[in-house]
Amino acid sequence: MANSILICHPGRCGSHWLLYLLQRLTGLERPTVEPNPYAPLPGIIWGTQAFLPRVPDSGVDVVFLIRDPRDVIVSADAFEQAMGHAHFTAPVTGTTTEQVMDWFSWYLAVRDTAPGFTVRYEDLKVRPMWILTKLLAYFGRPLPTTAEVSGAIQAESFRARTGREPGHEDATQHNRKGIVGDWCNKWDATTLVAFENQYGHQLAALGYGT
Repeated sequence: MANSILICHPGRCGSHWLLYLLQRLTGLERPTVEPNPYAPLPGIIWGTQAFLPRVPDSGVDVVFLIRDPRDVIVSADAFEQAMGHAHFTAPVTGTTTEQVMDWFSWYLAVRDTAPGFTVRYEDLKVRPMWILTKLLAYFGRPLPTTAEVSGAIQAESFRARTGREPGHEDATQHNRKGIVGDWCNKWDATTLVAFENQYGHQLAALGYGT
């Protein structure tokens, strides 16, 4: 039986979207309880925000899903504020920002040596068919037809999932807004400079430098 799939992500980066797409294309099942990544059940797919001490190297195909950290923080802050947790939020110094950037520090520490395939949310938005096909081929999985991939993309689109067009925001939902670069709409120049002064090296290492 084919390996299970584990999606490692920082949250607020389209992890549910990618999971549903891959579930449709592979037939893997979502477990009811998060499994042990080092001894996973066969035939499952799940995601985690945990900082794994060691990335699994057998029995599971590891996908790293990343997104511009500024967009992750904007989305996470909007969700926390909608839930009444505004005291956690601040673009540069808030608890949410620290947690997000800690995850990206972990990813940068493991990405060059850990087995896995990295997907950028921004690429998945622009060319989902190419990204999904490349991901499945990387792990040696059977490749679906173009019609099957197209059907999955259509069925799991932002509009199909939410009834909203991308850009129409609902901060209480996992599918908040469905766009790239929303940090440009939310942060002023002072906030951006302060963030880049503190985290600019990570942005550059991730390929999101300005």
